[in-house]
Amino acid sequence: MGKKKSKDYIEVAKMCRQEGFSEEKVLKLCTPLCEDFRDKNYGASKDAHMPQSEEEITEDKLADRDIFFYVLTKPFDESVMERAKLIDNIIKKPWFKGKIDMILDEVANFRVKGPKYKRILKESYFDGNKRIDSDIYTDMGIASSTFYEMRPIAIRLLGILMWKYVKRRQYEDMARGIIPFKEIPQNDEDISKLPPLE
Repeated sequence: MGKKKSKDYIEVAKMCRQEGFSEEKVLKLCTPLCEDFRDKNYGASKDAHMPQSEEEITEDKLADRDIFFYVLTKPFDESVMERAKLIDNIIKKPWFKGKIDMILDEVANFRVKGPKYKRILKESYFDGNKRIDSDIYTDMGIASSTFYEMRPIAIRLLGILMWKYVKRRQYEDMARGIIPFKEIPQNDEDISKLPPLE
């Protein structure tokens, strides 16, 4: 008999399944995205970005959105190059920091532990530093076992909230006529055979 799943795990897994994903696929896809972002952001040039017009920013966002859809809906092994391309693209975009901060604020609103999930994500991947895990959980005043139980939940939560945001923005842009109508890509998994969560 496996370890009893926490209420937070169950709630996040339900969010994933409602969107057509297994919670394990979301974790498997989003962990390397977070790690690659941290590693490339840490080593990225801090030079000023070239200014972009509103039209150029919109074009960038639409192109990156299409890559994001591809990365999340295709089999893991088929999207390696697209994952790298997505990270390389967004690292260079000044607007992305605002987007990730917005999603992290949504993470913070998740149940009681939301602020801790946000802090784990931010300090593990998004604050521009490479910190060792022990420094993070020591500063937070939590046990290492708690940290390693919480971080995968946080990554799943980040991933599914990002998916929902990107999907919503796609529908909004289609409704406004900014882009022609097209179907949102569907995940390739069959989640009907997943074991019940409770």
